[in-house]
Amino acid sequence: MKKISIIACFFIILAIWACSRDMAEPEDSNCQEMVTYDDDIRLIINSNCAYSGCHDGTGAAPGNYSFYNGIRSTFENSDEFVNRVISLKDMPPDYATGPVALSADDFIKISCWAETGFLEN
Repeated sequence: MKKISIIACFFIILAIWACSRDMAEPEDSNCQEMVTYDDDIRLIINSNCAYSGCHDGTGAAPGNYSFYNGIRSTFENSDEFVNRVISLKDMPPDYATGPVALSADDFIKISCWAETGFLEN
């Protein structure tokens, strides 16, 4: 009986953890405005990715996302950015020292930025 209770507790904790990782889905994926790095994305990236210890060129995470050319190589050379940020929605990770989730608005902007080809300005 005690073993069943431990297993039940494990699955309850697992379900709670899984639900806590759910991200807000964009309500409308039709991009109505032109989204560019300079006008819309730079602040999102600097706040959620390119801070000390992460994608700032000195941290454990690869790349220096604090400027456009630093992040450009990531999305030009692989689908990793789109996969991790947009498809899997596991960036920023829950163990990050900074923000651990994108807002719904930020997620929509990044999705639109990807759809339009990651424009700089």
